[in-house]
Amino acid sequence: MTFSLITVRLIIERFWFWTKVKSREKTLIKEVLKIYSSDSVKAIARLRKNLDLPMARIFLESLELQEVNAIEFRLVLEMATQAELPLLKTC
Repeated sequence: MTFSLITVRLIIERFWFWTKVKSREKTLIKEVLKIYSSDSVKAIARLRKNLDLPMARIFLESLELQEVNAIEFRLVLEMATQAELPLLKTC
């Protein structure tokens, strides 16, 4: 019985954690995409302030690159996402 209660408690805690993370990520990414076209330095600085969020780390890797084409940008996004997966599994 005790282990069942602990398990339920951990499930609820993880659900709450990921709900907060996703909410912050959604707001951050929308904001960064809005300001990136007019001020890329400000957008990158905003991402750097939120390195605790997985999406911020993924976007930061791709946006810091200079003069890349669409294919290279996509590849960097995919590689950053793949690098982030092991970190997400341990959370």
